[in-house]
Amino acid sequence: MQTSTSRSTSPRLRWLAAGTLCAALQLAGCYGNGSGDDSQPTSAADSRGRASAALVDLPVRGPLTETGGALDLAINGEGMFVLADQRGGGQVYARYGRFDMDHQGAIIDSEGRRLAGRASDNIAVGTALAAALPPVPILMAPKATTVAYLSFNLDSRLGGPSEALPFDPTDPNTYNNATSVTVHDAKGQEIALTGYFRKSDTVSDTWDIYLTANGQPLPADGSPAITALTFAPDGGSMTFPIGRVPIRVEAGVPLTSGGASMQIDLVLDMRGATQYGAAFSVSELTQDGFAPGHISALAVSPRGYITAHYDNGQKLTVGQVLLAKFTVADRFGLAGEHAFSCTIACGQPLVDVPGVMLLGTLIAGSLELH
Repeated sequence: MQTSTSRSTSPRLRWLAAGTLCAALQLAGCYGNGSGDDSQPTSAADSRGRASAALVDLPVRGPLTETGGALDLAINGEGMFVLADQRGGGQVYARYGRFDMDHQGAIIDSEGRRLAGRASDNIAVGTALAAALPPVPILMAPKATTVAYLSFNLDSRLGGPSEALPFDPTDPNTYNNATSVTVHDAKGQEIALTGYFRKSDTVSDTWDIYLTANGQPLPADGSPAITALTFAPDGGSMTFPIGRVPIRVEAGVPLTSGGASMQIDLVLDMRGATQYGAAFSVSELTQDGFAPGHISALAVSPRGYITAHYDNGQKLTVGQVLLAKFTVADRFGLAGEHAFSCTIACGQPLVDVPGVMLLGTLIAGSLELH
């Protein structure tokens, strides 16, 4: 049998791997026909009726070596990886777990077969054929902001600017405090949404909020404050508004990097605001939008969950690796250097997630040697 001492690593995974991928090692010595005479192989047919050169035994568990590769996977216990044969159809099985990610995000072995699994926990497992895992998105799409969370304390001891003095975001004498949060439109473009708090000098426990988007007043027509905030006498909660405040950032806001924004419709959630006799402070300033992001790392958990991390700070669970277990170990055909096909006599495998039904768990960054 020809063996390979090295193979190329996809450009995509050269920077995903924590270390250099080691050479692919041969499985010679794990193959045999169970008769003690390897020179007289027994012919067989696989589960799709195709001729197979020999019946061989499945490899036994071997020692592990650490590689640091993001998609180098070892099975700590029983089971085999399920590989979807895109060319011939059907599936083959392997203990050897060196995988790469191609430029479309598909997780493949050295012969281009895709690692199988399930896309979500809602997909049942069992003896049915496992489908190829969905491709890992190389570029994560942006998400427009739909809600911004603001929790703060406004100082009840302060007085407000004179009612005769109109609000002007460029004049700090016309408001008491300000804070800002970055929101995103549908393209992921960033807009600084700044809130200005102005205490009423005529109505107790009441503040007005004014907004600007990259310095442009909201609403765009320059109308008054977007809302008033009224607090309970003890300052521990707001009595108005009840719930969230809807906000629209009209399209066309100039961006700091050039161009203009798309329209953003969001709500402000300020239900955690207080008015105590303490200095102005902000305890929460978050929102649910984000810019587009390129993949920066992959992680595989012991239970087989594959999580992609992106340079925009987001992460995405792509799917879960499935493992197969057979009741017999000597009715298989060879399917390349490290994989095996199930013949008619090998029986139906048990297919499930790692760590259940006597299946082992996964060790990322390691390979099993044979």
